[in-house]
Amino acid sequence: MSQFRQEYMARIAAWSPVVLAVIAIVGVGVAFLLWRRWARTRPERRWLLAVAVAVDALVVVAAIALEGVARGPMSPLVTTARNLDALVGKPFPDILMTRVSDGGGMRLADLRGKVVLVDLWATWCPGCREELPTLDRLQRRYAERGLVVLTLSDEPREKLAPVLEGHAAATLNGSVASFGWLATMSNFRPFCLVLDRHGTLRDYAFGVSDLAVFEHKLRPYL
Repeated sequence: MSQFRQEYMARIAAWSPVVLAVIAIVGVGVAFLLWRRWARTRPERRWLLAVAVAVDALVVVAAIALEGVARGPMSPLVTTARNLDALVGKPFPDILMTRVSDGGGMRLADLRGKVVLVDLWATWCPGCREELPTLDRLQRRYAERGLVVLTLSDEPREKLAPVLEGHAAATLNGSVASFGWLATMSNFRPFCLVLDRHGTLRDYAFGVSDLAVFEHKLRPYL
């Protein structure tokens, strides 16, 4: 995944229904104006209008098709991205979790005063597992500057521990009963959330990110 997609695709997904609806409406309006010009256009020039109408029709059909995808297979991703977009700049909801390391309970609010990168992942997600060593490096590199990398999964801690032990021993790792509070669907992970020292959501992204992308997102708050 390119850095552009890592940086901006989540927000594109959040606003895709609105953008595609506007494209469709504008396309229909353009088609209507072209149709009205047809009678006033010389016959030998009408082929240009016909090409313009065909292109416009293709754009409208593509927008409608993409809107269908956004409301169908991509609906969980769009919903999650829109929920996150609405939370940017606001205090993030508190989360009760179980520490994978010892089974003890803790809350997200316990980390106030730290910059927190929350990574929502699962053991069955290949991209999530691929990303764990990067998260471990990130934690080791910026721990002294007040960063806490928190991995969260809705799987039992007994299932998470063996994977994390070999790939993300330095991070804080938690297990939650459900991600229902965020409407995160199982087929769209990993998600990462950037919280500042006051617990405010500042940024988010989905998909596998590299170290440079994480550093870019965290730098303003460290």
